[in-house]
Amino acid sequence: MRILIITPYLPWPINSGGNAAQFSTLAALLGQHEFDLVCPIAHPGVMRDVEELQRQLPHVRVRAAILGPIPDPPAPPTFRDRCRAAYDWWEEYAGGPARAMRGFARALFNGTAQLLGSAPQDSKTGKRRTVANVPVNLFRQLPPQLVNEIDLALRDRPDLIQLEFADVLSLAAWLPNDIPRLFVHHQLHWIYSERFLDSGGESSYGRYVKDFMELQELALLNRLDAVITFSEIDAELLRERLDSARVHVSPFPVPSDVGFRCDSGEAFAKVFTFLGSSGHFPNRQGAEWLLTEIWPRIAAECPDCRLKVIGAWPEDFVKRWSNFRVEFPGFAEDLSCALSGTIMLVPLKIGSGIRTKILAAMAQKVPVVSTSVGYEGLLVAPESDLLVRDSAEEFAMAAVKLARNPDLYLQLSTAGYEAVIRHYLPEQVSRRRNQIYESVVRGRFIQPDAATKIGSTTELSPVRPNSAMCKGS
Repeated sequence: MRILIITPYLPWPINSGGNAAQFSTLAALLGQHEFDLVCPIAHPGVMRDVEELQRQLPHVRVRAAILGPIPDPPAPPTFRDRCRAAYDWWEEYAGGPARAMRGFARALFNGTAQLLGSAPQDSKTGKRRTVANVPVNLFRQLPPQLVNEIDLALRDRPDLIQLEFADVLSLAAWLPNDIPRLFVHHQLHWIYSERFLDSGGESSYGRYVKDFMELQELALLNRLDAVITFSEIDAELLRERLDSARVHVSPFPVPSDVGFRCDSGEAFAKVFTFLGSSGHFPNRQGAEWLLTEIWPRIAAECPDCRLKVIGAWPEDFVKRWSNFRVEFPGFAEDLSCALSGTIMLVPLKIGSGIRTKILAAMAQKVPVVSTSVGYEGLLVAPESDLLVRDSAEEFAMAAVKLARNPDLYLQLSTAGYEAVIRHYLPEQVSRRRNQIYESVVRGRFIQPDAATKIGSTTELSPVRPNSAMCKGS
């Protein structure tokens, strides 16, 4: 089958959950289909990542929509640049007049806004405040370079069009109706926005934006032939709003760059891990909560333990927390090695879909402590496969209990590993994805039942990871 994939994110390098989900699914389908992948590229310098992706996945051809030119080298400073630098120095260190005027203008504006009642009011405190907690509207006009490249790809008449991520869902209003169209929903955006508002303080404007986006999201999904979600929870939410026969569940496999650990695993090495970069808001929020409320409790009970925050974080954030037995090793080239012998902490309050980081940890026989949102949608059992706590104190105490109890550490390591073996092997994922592809292309929709739901024993027989998939052994 020839499948045209349209995605806003090039799935290489594997430096985010979204990239891991895309890459691992494409790797699982190696030798079964041919893929044309249309993706926006910031500038031609990123083409080396395109070449590496095509080397890793020879059945994928990338059609790059280049959005900008190669950046020119910086020019030598002009007289105007030097004058500007001198002015900036004066403003920063000598309290220049421009800064004073701006401060006076801000104070005047804020005072007038409060006096006239134009600033929005917090429903809980009754205090007026500025509008800050507003979800991002993803359903916007896409760049012409991307649309033009898609138009060229459509001339080859693919058997199926597959959209990935809500960022490109607006294409549902434009794509041709005579080619089957499938959308892979990495997370329900209106659910994400609802939790975003709940966690940060709701405003009238934020609620307006969320409700408007929900209407857009569902209207666009209604124009497509089928929708794939990664979890049964998300699928049920969609089935309440769409034709249920068009909604399918097909999770991605354990990230292929991590693989499965085939030995007995390692004992706790007195290291906790948080996996995620600051570019994703739920990670920023989760890290702040972890470092301000959870980690101090863990550190007080386990004075010989450390916390590693794996991923890209800004320098000021690193400096702020590095003196509290917290390390920032940056991006991990070998994630299986970085996770080995640790306890993964997943203190997330916002999200939809399923968390790649938990699959990676369990595949490496690393036990997990998570919030309810963090493990939501995964085919794992709380208390049996991982520990789930939602308050800072209970989360910290669960982590301490796990660190002090080697038998519990081994029990959860083994149970979590067995859970991902049952449900998230590449063979299982490719089999289910191919069932959906066939049903969509042939125009017959399969009603979800016990035989087609992911996780049932009637659909997929358990498969053990082979030696080529094993890591950390």
